[in-house]
Amino acid sequence: MLEGFIEINGQKLPRTLLGTSPFIGAPQFGHRARLYILDLYRKPEAMASIIAKSYQLGVRGIQLLPYPQWLKPFKWHVMKGFPWILWPQPARTPKKGLMM
Repeated sequence: MLEGFIEINGQKLPRTLLGTSPFIGAPQFGHRARLYILDLYRKPEAMASIIAKSYQLGVRGIQLLPYPQWLKPFKWHVMKGFPWILWPQPARTPKKGLMM
């Protein structure tokens, strides 16, 4: 179910993308955002584990975020030889206090 690709207007796209908002403690999660910052953003090894498991389950697309804490575990995974299809996210200046 997570594996494979779909074709839209001649473009081959991964059927499933790994969402990345929890990795950065995005504010749409309300009070859980703080927990995600503590459990994921501050623990690159936890992020790397989730990235690896997602790949094992067949997920091949991922949103590339301009956050150093997110890029570190992602680079570890790519360096191990796992190719990903990237969806770039435009760089934004985080609000003061958001990056922890």
